[in-house]
Amino acid sequence: MAIIDNILAKNDIAFFQMKMAKALVERRKQEGISREVFAKECGVSYGSLRRFEDSGEISLKNLLKIVRRFDELEILDEIFAKKKYTSMDELRKDRK
Repeated sequence: MAIIDNILAKNDIAFFQMKMAKALVERRKQEGISREVFAKECGVSYGSLRRFEDSGEISLKNLLKIVRRFDELEILDEIFAKKKYTSMDELRKDRK
């Protein structure tokens, strides 16, 4: 049953929220930056940063500010970019 629970958890939004929050805490600590300093650098309130790190809850705007702090906004741009086709056959298949 634990394997099934693990698979289900990996598709759960809350799972990813906490995974991202934990990764942020680890990265922030690797840089030796306090919450207070990091929040100022990102342009988010201390409370918003604390809530994100503790619960995974954050607004999209504040998440984008944090991603920008790491100079990684391009990653999000790639996610939403139009699919690029390498051939006409690929384009035709996708349109069916």
